[in-house]
Amino acid sequence: MSKEKKKKYEEIFGEVQEVTTYGEWVDCWILELSLMRKASSIAIYQRTLNKYLLPALGDYKLEDLTPKIINKAIDEWIANYARPTVVLNNLSMLNRTLKAAIREGLLSENPCDDINWTVLASQKSKRMSIFSS
Repeated sequence: MSKEKKKKYEEIFGEVQEVTTYGEWVDCWILELSLMRKASSIAIYQRTLNKYLLPALGDYKLEDLTPKIINKAIDEWIANYARPTVVLNNLSMLNRTLKAAIREGLLSENPCDDINWTVLASQKSKRMSIFSS
């Protein structure tokens, strides 16, 4: 790990308890990940975050994220012609980032746990809405 990355990590993670929005959390998460992953992997993650997750969810406070809000984001992605595999990848990354937030004590439960992933996975070629009940 370079000295610059280590310093940046300490700056951000020293203040991790001050994180309030999903976007702020993702900034911390991606930095932590960049210390352990290849730059090419980080670029892929960053592209997904910037194109899908942050525009839809970045301004929400972590504790305000609900399955209903996530389903709304899914509907928006589908309405903008995202393939089901793209939507599943987005959900996977969202789930991963929220699990990390739980480990850091920033969130008590993961709203992705209440998303009906199987409905989405079974609809490989159809546009749909998946509001779970």
